[in-house]
Amino acid sequence: MGQSFGGFCSITYLSFFPEGLKEAFLCGGLQPLVKGPDEVYRRLYKKVIQRNESYYQKYPEDVERVKSIVKLLQRFGNSTVRLPSEGSLSARRFQQLGLMFGAH
Repeated sequence: MGQSFGGFCSITYLSFFPEGLKEAFLCGGLQPLVKGPDEVYRRLYKKVIQRNESYYQKYPEDVERVKSIVKLLQRFGNSTVRLPSEGSLSARRFQQLGLMFGAH
């Protein structure tokens, strides 16, 4: 059974010794089986743009709100904002939160 790195190991093993396993179960987190990542990233960028546009159509007031939060965090530079969890919040990390909001 493989997920993420385990899935990579399973696929690699099956590529070299397909008769060596009776069954293999892959549970997500598996990389696309293509020669390179470029096409995958092209599709991902298009999807991220679509999700952003959809979100901001639904919540137009957030456009300026997000811009002001990012500007504030960028002013801190390398001294990121400390979170109660002992972590830190940079402008980049704040922008990455949107990736989680788009997951269903």
